[in-house]
Amino acid sequence: MSVFTGLVYYDKDDSEEAYLVDYDAEKDVAILRLTKPTSKRSPLILREPTDDCLGSEVYAVGYPLASDLTVQAVRSFSKNDATVTTGSVSRLLIESGSGRKLI
Repeated sequence: MSVFTGLVYYDKDDSEEAYLVDYDAEKDVAILRLTKPTSKRSPLILREPTDDCLGSEVYAVGYPLASDLTVQAVRSFSKNDATVTTGSVSRLLIESGSGRKLI
């Protein structure tokens, strides 16, 4: 099993350990593995951004103070440091040179 990463919270009194499977620091995304399957949450479906996303309501969850740190350093942050921000997709850009799609 991978190195212990932290806890996944289902509500304030229900959590379990999660392990880092893989991450991409450039895309700011990680895949975590639970010790066993659960029906407490459903997986997030990811898709490529397209023009039909414009105007859609979106949520961002993360640790804004850790944006310049490595994934390993995020372990020092607690669940109380996480933020949730909502908004709408107003524009899609393609980064010059990398082709990376930005929302």
